[in-house]
Amino acid sequence: MAIGEKLKQLRSEQGISQTELAKAVNVSQPMIAQIERGTKILTVPLAKALASFFQCSVVELIGEEEGERRKEFENENTGY
Repeated sequence: MAIGEKLKQLRSEQGISQTELAKAVNVSQPMIAQIERGTKILTVPLAKALASFFQCSVVELIGEEEGERRKEFENENTGY
């Protein structure tokens, strides 16, 4: 699951709007919308703030996508 999809899922499960989440983590609502759509990259400080808000780890927030990207990178660079 992409980071934006995971963020939207967590937000929906909590029953909060993008605006409410944005205020809670001190960013703008458009920033949350862009991350959910995948048009904006999640920064480390924001990932930490979101993980704290949702009471999960950053790893849980970003899911397995990062591990999958690492495998793709390694495969591209090793020829496997």
